[in-house]
Amino acid sequence: VFDSSTALGSFAVSKGTDSTAVGYRAKADERAAALGMNADAVGQYSVALGSYSRSNGKLATAVGAFTSAAKNATALGNFASATGNGSVAVGESSESSGNESVVIGGMTDAKGSLQKVKAQSIGEGAVAVGAGASAKDKN
Repeated sequence: VFDSSTALGSFAVSKGTDSTAVGYRAKADERAAALGMNADAVGQYSVALGSYSRSNGKLATAVGAFTSAAKNATALGNFASATGNGSVAVGESSESSGNESVVIGGMTDAKGSLQKVKAQSIGEGAVAVGAGASAKDKN
């Protein structure tokens, strides 16, 4: 544990100044926060909140169980993934893999009916909105 850092939980590790790791095997880099079992905040100013969540780069934010976010990206919702730099994924199982791309929606519609395809935006700058929506090129 470093200056102004906190580690709470079995095998929790705060790797740098001003970091916070809370939960079993939670890990946080300098000026990052990881909260939840096996949460991993890699990169300055990153946040991983939820079991097995991973923020993988500076200013990344991953919120929800099994979420992942790249540098400057935000993933919100269980199993959401924002792997493109600066991308945003909102909704359960949503996927935003193109740089600066946005997806809002998951695998369920507004009535709660399960869709067969997850919402995803793949192309750089692509935007997809709605359950099961997909965008592969800039919009």
